[in-house]
Amino acid sequence: MDKSAAKLAEKTFDKYDTDKSGYLERSEIKALLEADFKEFGIEVSEADIDVLLASTDKDGDGKISKEEYVSMILQGAAKAN
Repeated sequence: MDKSAAKLAEKTFDKYDTDKSGYLERSEIKALLEADFKEFGIEVSEADIDVLLASTDKDGDGKISKEEYVSMILQGAAKAN
């Protein structure tokens, strides 16, 4: 596991976990996606959030835990290399 990538993912998670619940809920996920796609002029839809939840929310609770988020980022980084 790339520790620097994991630390960066944790830092990003903490930035968007605005209520400090330890989870990213829909509104926080939307803010994160909007920040990522803003420079490309891409609007974030509820369907985009649903896709991210479906692929990342492993326990099906409707939100993304820090562990789930870091795992998703690291898997994406591994596929890119």
